[in-house]
Amino acid sequence: MKKIGIVALAGVIGPCAFAQFANGTIAVVSFDGGASAPVNTGMQVVLKNFTTAGVLAGSVTTDTFISGTATSEGALNWADDGSKTLWVSGYASTAATSVSTSTTARRVQGYNVTGATMGVPTDFVSTSLYTANNFRSAVVVNGNLVTAGTSTSTGGTRVGTGFVAGTPPSTSLISTATNTRVAQLWGTTAFWSSGSGTTSIFSGPLSSSSQTDIVAIKPNGGVWSPYDFTFTNDGTNDVMYVADDSSATGGLLKFTKNVGGTYDFAYRITTAADGLRGIGLAGGKIYATSGTGKNIFEITDGGSAAGSTFLSIASAGTNEVYRGLEVVPEPASFAILGLGLIGLAVRRKKSKA
Repeated sequence: MKKIGIVALAGVIGPCAFAQFANGTIAVVSFDGGASAPVNTGMQVVLKNFTTAGVLAGSVTTDTFISGTATSEGALNWADDGSKTLWVSGYASTAATSVSTSTTARRVQGYNVTGATMGVPTDFVSTSLYTANNFRSAVVVNGNLVTAGTSTSTGGTRVGTGFVAGTPPSTSLISTATNTRVAQLWGTTAFWSSGSGTTSIFSGPLSSSSQTDIVAIKPNGGVWSPYDFTFTNDGTNDVMYVADDSSATGGLLKFTKNVGGTYDFAYRITTAADGLRGIGLAGGKIYATSGTGKNIFEITDGGSAAGSTFLSIASAGTNEVYRGLEVVPEPASFAILGLGLIGLAVRRKKSKA
């Protein structure tokens, strides 16, 4: 689910010959070390497009770079504002230094899947925000930029109103900066996963720094490692799936909505000794990238852990790695999902009143 408003987007995306990503196909963040293993320097992000059968349909080389060893980087997000844009985040440098621990400019870049155009990168450098720490996730919806990353005091999930080159999002959506991983934005409500403090999935309005833990009953006694997440797109959002990268207790985690509008852990669908990171839904199936970055899985939720199945539909090359994943939604699907999540946010506000 996962984002420059439509008018602003037109200003940053120019004509270019790239492949269109069709509705219902799978988009994946990848990079390849070629003859050598990936290193913790600037690995250039390539967006790969797969059919749901795992057949490579095309690829697009971005101007964004991430670490080849910092496994928390490389999330992929979808904008729900009608711009039909996939958003990647990373760095503006290929320098032979650790991009995640440097003062290298942090970069956000969008790719319009139907216009087949790559957006001009927007970079920001800050002496405090995310500097010397991982920059993990970003999305732009209707001109609002939301980012996620880690820092001892100035990271967390942040928002910037207005997508302006060189201006980082300065307002924190959380009261204490922490280890946030994947940020998503629907309308004016942000959602994000967190890997420390209270490990969970949170939401909060762009208009304030209030946050709500939307998981009431957590898996494994609250000891878990959530990355990407998605909701069923039937207008009810009664189910939330979370990709957990723990090798022992991770995999695909299913949550069901309770009467209060938050979510309770239902069961874990395992991937043997392999956790998951990126996740998306299409045609009643769940698609995900493995924790090792070597596989794309098709997952069928059979109503129980024992009745569910995993199928590897694509494998990365020898020195290639997969990270974030999104399914390019059918037009009606993300509209229904957005309305459902807005309803979820409204319901929580009413319950707190």
